[in-house]
Order: sequence, then C-alpha cells, then structure tokens
Amino acid sequence: MKLLAALLAFSFAALSHAQAFPNKPVRIIVPYGAGGSTDATARVLAASLTSTLGQTAIVENRASATGIVGVEYVTRSDPDGYTLIFASASTHAVNPHVYKTIPYDPIKGFTPISMVSASELMISLNPAVPAKNLKELIDYAHANPGKLNFGSNVGSILHLAGELFNDLAKTKIAHVPYKSSGQALTDLLSGQIQVMFDTVPSALPQIKAGKLRGIAIASPKRDPQLPDVPTAKEAGLAGYEVATWSMIEGPANLPRDIVARLNTAIVAAVKSPELQTRFAQMGLIPQSSTPDEAAAILKADHARWGTVVKKLGLVVE
Repeated sequence: MKLLAALLAFSFAALSHAQAFPNKPVRIIVPYGAGGSTDATARVLAASLTSTLGQTAIVENRASATGIVGVEYVTRSDPDGYTLIFASASTHAVNPHVYKTIPYDPIKGFTPISMVSASELMISLNPAVPAKNLKELIDYAHANPGKLNFGSNVGSILHLAGELFNDLAKTKIAHVPYKSSGQALTDLLSGQIQVMFDTVPSALPQIKAGKLRGIAIASPKRDPQLPDVPTAKEAGLAGYEVATWSMIEGPANLPRDIVARLNTAIVAAVKSPELQTRFAQMGLIPQSSTPDEAAAILKADHARWGTVVKKLGLVVE
C-alpha cells in the first residue's frame, strides 16, 4: 500500500508539473548579436511561439564571434524548459570540429526539441566581378590568382562553404576573417571583398535590389524566391551542396513532459500561416520535427562536417 501510494503521489506530481509548465516567460538564447539572420529567424519564431505556448517567448542575445559563449551558457542552465538555445549547424555541427577545445558537447550536452528552419547557401558576387555565372567565376579565379577574396566569420559554416568550394573547383579564393557575417556582407557590398558564400535570407534582399549578383544555389533544387539562379550542380559543380538549419534545444536531461509540451508548441508555431508567410519572405524553409528527428539531423550533420573539416585541415587554435 505504501508503494502504491508513493507511485500515485509521484504520478500526480508529474502530471501537475506538466500542466503547470510554462508558468513564466521562456527565454530563447541566440548566440549571436541582434540584427543578423539568425536573430531575425528566432524573433519570428518567438512571436508565434508566444501564442502557441501560452507564455511569452523572449529572445535573448548572448553573442560571441562564433556563438560559443551563448551555447555554453545554456549547458549550465537548469533543465526546466525556461532556457532554450536557438541552435544552428554552425554552433552544433561545425564549431566542435573547427575548434580544438570547446566547452560543450553538441550531442550529449543538449536535449533536441524541434527543428525550426532550413536555408540553402548562395554564392554571391560584387557586381564589379566580371563573372556572370559559376563557370565564369571559376575560370576567372583560375586566370587571376590573388584577385578574389571571400569573407566570413572564422570557423562558421559560411567559412567551410568557401573552403569546400575551393577544394571542389580547384580555386584559391582567399578567406578574409570577420567577426560576423553581417560585417562581411557590408564589405562585399562595398567591394572590399568580391565573393561571399552566404545564406539565402541574408543575400536575397541585396540580390533583388541589384546590389549583388547571385550565381548559384548550393542546394539540390532552385530556390523559389530566385527561380532564375541555377543550382551548383546545374551550373557545373557537382557535389557542392551546403545548407544550414536551426533547431530549438534545451539543456541535457530536460524532462520528457516538458520536451513534449515545447515540441507541440514549436511545431504549431512553425506551421502557423503567419510564420510560414514570414519565413517565405525571408527565404527560409519552415522545418518542424519530432525530437528524435531533430537529433538525427544534428548527428548526421555533425558527422558530415567533421569529415570535411578533417579533409580541409580547418582547425582553429
């Protein structure tokens, strides 16, 4: 009887816990500064999540050059569902391989909850570059060594995208390091650098305004926002496919009932007409999932970029 009573008491406490969550605002930590594409994506999600969760979802920026500070902060947070990380391919699939020492385990240190979005990468040029397509860019790079540079924050997926391009195209477009992709984009627009491997949401407004020339999408299919821009494969560079993604995770050991509650709310938010419309305008692909599906995507990309980093030798001290 005592055992039965204890089990009943535990079940009642667990049920009450699930029903009570959330009873205060939920913080979504963005490990980059305000104003960038990652921050903008998180804020669109937070607006919809506030409605589906029944509590305010607050975006909090904890920036560092590569996102490490913000990500580590979440690993040290209580696993109560009130502090979440807006994780990305850069922070969880790339950084752990690029940096020799990193203060978190991207697989064991977090509890995946749901995917949020995906985005292909775009090869963009300053209009002063004479190349009008991918083949012409590669030919120009071969004929003019030292004349082309690309920019990105060191160790990011954008950095790897550029180095992977060099490897496949046998070019030597030099990398110029920046503290953020936003700074690199500013210099691309001014002509300080000539090439950038950037996300579609970031490059899209500048391409539509005629300030940049988009020459290829690093994706298996064309982007509906830029139907005239071919994929890298269509343009003659087979095997060049690079995409980034975002997902929501909590600290390790997040209780299953809280994971389930958050997953339901996030999936509903991502599927809401308002978010779908806004993401389409931004060039993002809405992508909700189960926790297990999110975990599988993370593990697969973590393994893939580990292989690429090892091959290219892109390790930062």
